[in-house]
Amino acid sequence: NRWKIQPIRRYLRTVLPPRPEPGAVELLTGISWDEALRQRDSEVRYVTHSYPLCDRRIKRSDCIEWLQVHDLEVPPKSS
Repeated sequence: NRWKIQPIRRYLRTVLPPRPEPGAVELLTGISWDEALRQRDSEVRYVTHSYPLCDRRIKRSDCIEWLQVHDLEVPPKSS
């Protein structure tokens, strides 16, 4: 919350009107299918959460494979 959610919301408040419409922002989050249990609904009405990797049932290993096929660096696992 302190390192991701709060900074994102702080930034959104600087670029959105004072009373944004419900669903004004779609926040895409890179949670893989392996961690689908981490999906959450937004706590604020103006943000809608989307999880495109989970929607497509893409696992972390699939992401790593895609990066390797495209000769891209595999980043360390987030913590």
